[in-house]
Amino acid sequence: MKYPSLPATDNMQGWFYDARFRLNEWEEALARRDGLSTVWQWVVFALVVIALFSRSPSLFTHAQFYAEDGTIWFAQAYNLGWLHSLTLPQAGYLNTMPRLAAAFRYPKP
Repeated sequence: MKYPSLPATDNMQGWFYDARFRLNEWEEALARRDGLSTVWQWVVFALVVIALFSRSPSLFTHAQFYAEDGTIWFAQAYNLGWLHSLTLPQAGYLNTMPRLAAAFRYPKP
């Protein structure tokens, strides 16, 4: 579906018209539901997890630290306290989710 062209003098109105047209296209594409349904996505996910577990069960039964998980996030949660470690930036970023994971893994008194 092609929309009629607007005069070149009104660039801002043309931009909004173009954005609205593209949003309508995306909405129509979502309404058609291209791809797998949610149920099939869960089925595929479950099959992949089963295949991973059958190939290497130690990935699920014996968790290990990877990269900076142990040397930075868990160590800071252990040494400085989990609440204080949430406020420490790493390379200019607050890595909240990995630090929360380390906080939940931190042994509580």
